[in-house]
Amino acid sequence: METSNLISLLDKLDDDIDELEETLAPDERLMAVAYLRLNGTDAKEHAVFRELTRVKQYFQKIQDVEKIGSTRENLSLDKVAAGRMISHVLVSSATTPV
Repeated sequence: METSNLISLLDKLDDDIDELEETLAPDERLMAVAYLRLNGTDAKEHAVFRELTRVKQYFQKIQDVEKIGSTRENLSLDKVAAGRMISHVLVSSATTPV
């Protein structure tokens, strides 16, 4: 099997695993809360619930960043500005003793 085929298969598998984790995450939270309630524990005050809430917020942050990343695909490098910054750094480093 060629390396390029293997890499593309691994990328697809990684995407599939991410999708599966996103799909199962809400079910895991529901099962944990149901288990705590069945055992007579106040689920909202339990450390597990706080951790699940933190994980849920983390997943939301990831989704927000992915949305921003998909809208930034059309950005391009301002070559003139980059040239000015590089020139400034080179001149500054040449005149400043180390």
